[in-house]
Amino acid sequence: QCRRTARVKAPFYCRCGQEFCSEACFIPEWYAEHQRVCPHADAIRAEVAEKQGTSAAKGGAALLVSTALSHTKPAEPVPAPAQEPAPAAPVAAPPRGQNAGAPAPAVPPKQKLRYILEDFQSVGAPLGGGSYGQVTKVIHKQTKEVFAMKIVPKQKIVDHQMEDYLAREVKTQLRLVHPNILRLLYYFEDSEDARQ
Repeated sequence: QCRRTARVKAPFYCRCGQEFCSEACFIPEWYAEHQRVCPHADAIRAEVAEKQGTSAAKGGAALLVSTALSHTKPAEPVPAPAQEPAPAAPVAAPPRGQNAGAPAPAVPPKQKLRYILEDFQSVGAPLGGGSYGQVTKVIHKQTKEVFAMKIVPKQKIVDHQMEDYLAREVKTQLRLVHPNILRLLYYFEDSEDARQ
C-alpha cells in the first residue's frame, strides 16, 4: 500500500489487488518496481500495445492507467494468465574446496529505495520561492544525495481550489524528461487535512 499521500479520494487498484492512492502514484511505481512483481504485467503490457495500435488511442501513461487500474478491488486475487513453463536452467556443479559443504550466502534482492519525508534534511537557506511554495535544498540522510524540494502549504491549494490542477501537474512532471528541466522524482503529502 502506498505510504506517500494521505488519501482524499477513493483508492485505485491494480488487477493483482495492489492498492495505489492515485494515478500519479501508480505510474512511477509501475516503471520502478510493480511491473516486475505484478503477475498481470505481461497481459497489461499486451493490452496497452494493442490499444496503442489503434489510431484514436490515448497517450502512453493515460493508456497504462486506464488499462491497469480500477476503483474496485478484485474480490479475490485474479490468477495470472496461463503461461508456458520456462525451460529448466542448467544446474551448476557444487563448488569444490574447503567451503564445499557450507550453504551459499543469501544475496538479498535489489529493491528500489522508497523515500519518506523523514529521510531528508534541509540544508541552508531557501533556494527560492513563489506564490504557492518555497524551494529548499535537502540531503538524503542515508545516501547523502542532494535534492531540491518544493514545499507547498495545503491550505493555499485548498483555498484556491487547485487540488485537481496539482494532481495533473504532478502526473505531468513525473513523466517529463528533458535535459534543461529538473526532473520530479517523488512527491509527498502529509497526513494533515487542510479542509477543517
